[in-house]
Amino acid sequence: MKKIIFTILIFLAILDAKESQQSIFEIAAEDNTIGLGLLHLYNDKVKAKFLFERSCESNYMLGCLNLGELYIKNKEYDKAKEILEKTCNSDLPKGCYELGKLHLGSSKESNIIKSLYFFKKSCSLEYADACFATGATYYQGIPNQVAVNFKLAKEFFNKSCSLGHKFGCEYEKKCE
Repeated sequence: MKKIIFTILIFLAILDAKESQQSIFEIAAEDNTIGLGLLHLYNDKVKAKFLFERSCESNYMLGCLNLGELYIKNKEYDKAKEILEKTCNSDLPKGCYELGKLHLGSSKESNIIKSLYFFKKSCSLEYADACFATGATYYQGIPNQVAVNFKLAKEFFNKSCSLGHKFGCEYEKKCE
């Protein structure tokens, strides 16, 4: 909440300085926090993409994550995979999770094994949704790819529960 307020205050200060809109975006691209805040203020995909690209080029992984998610929304799956791999290699939990979802079926080719790999990595980085997704994969199984394994499902549901996932505890009990 403090970051959002800080971002808004800086944005208003920039506007008060009567900078041109182009200058505002150049400044925002240099300060990743402002860049992320401007997405919410402008709600403009072109400007957001510019800011996220600049943030990502500076190795600011939240900027990369947002760029990857923007590529997914635009159905540019190959670009999304490339960017999300960068975030996952940098141990950003949600980046690994989003990459797992992408391999699950958002792209032309579904790869359950890769998806499960990225879910597990994200779970090891304490991302509750990824732990739940891993548990669900073992709970349901995938014919000819992932065997049903209630013991593993229970472990991952337990972890998702301990991380606060709203269904993790419920599904953990179903594995007994």
